[in-house]
Amino acid sequence: MNVSRYTDTTELRFDVEFITPTFLGGADGNAEIRTAPFKNLLRRWWRIANGTLSPAALWKNESSLFGSTEKDPAVVEENKALPKEKRLPEIFGKSKVELQIVGISPDLYVSDAPLFIGKDGYSDLASYTGYGAVSVGKNITSNEKKYIKPGTRVSFLLQCKNTAAATFEKTLFFIHLFATIGSRSRNGWGSIAIRPVSFKFDPAKYFPRPIEFAKVLAQEKQYPFCIGSDSAGMLCWQTKERFSNWTDAFEVIAKTYHQLVSNLKKDDKQYRTSWRDLLGFATAKDRLPSQLLLKICTATTKTASGVIKKSFYGQIVHTPYPIQNWDEQKKGHQLEAWKFIHDWLDGDDALTGCMGRKIVTGAAK
Repeated sequence: MNVSRYTDTTELRFDVEFITPTFLGGADGNAEIRTAPFKNLLRRWWRIANGTLSPAALWKNESSLFGSTEKDPAVVEENKALPKEKRLPEIFGKSKVELQIVGISPDLYVSDAPLFIGKDGYSDLASYTGYGAVSVGKNITSNEKKYIKPGTRVSFLLQCKNTAAATFEKTLFFIHLFATIGSRSRNGWGSIAIRPVSFKFDPAKYFPRPIEFAKVLAQEKQYPFCIGSDSAGMLCWQTKERFSNWTDAFEVIAKTYHQLVSNLKKDDKQYRTSWRDLLGFATAKDRLPSQLLLKICTATTKTASGVIKKSFYGQIVHTPYPIQNWDEQKKGHQLEAWKFIHDWLDGDDALTGCMGRKIVTGAAK
């Protein structure tokens, strides 16, 4: 048996817990748990965990690790000086990372039950933050969109080279703190938590080092590569209150988001209606995902009698990058637009700073 592929390899075992309903599916759109979307999630947050690299170095390291059909420019150049029979493979080739599902609990993890997380005025928040295929309230049909139920747990085995193990532990820590998965995940659906099994998170070593927002806009990295910060700290907010269930936490964070978007739609300031585009849009020709990520998180506390209590809270984080082809004459400066959004979140009565953020009291909406 050829065991060369298993030498110098580390195995990372971890569990993924679904906190909110998650819209993952196969080609038929039905709810299904597969490795592909989780590997994509690893790749996306690996870029942020390694965001200090230059675009060229990030691309090369990512291609070498996750695989690519592109050629490695360094090898191409090296081969020019070698006879044909001694030349090295120029294409990066297959992924050096293997991800396997080793268990799912419970066995029946799919639901089509109606979803309801409250209303904000006349707006149904599940419909607003979700999408049309999700029926809400009591108007359920036989064509109800299926989803992965909250509380579902998936056990994974990740195999990688020893030299890559530390960066994957860091990536998984970032995913645990900030990530969601699946359709409409930027709006809080598909919130997940990572539970390490064969390793431990090291917050002191892997905690994200945010980059000042003005400096982010000055870089030529037109992709998410960091968590942003300003003078108050990391651009991260959470609900002041802790809740006994995910729906109540989701209702608060969804109302906050709905009111923010509604405020941006008010044409009482030059450019402001255009600033709505910062929170994502899709047209037949173009698409811009939101840089704000909503998530429902969990916390555990132990009572005086030793009982472990689980609570839920909402979170918003900004993963900024300069937007390509942003028309400043028509839309104003990105820095000004985002400062307005950050100040609005600072001033929301339902929110407080997260990850060390110190909010100045009296921030204007």
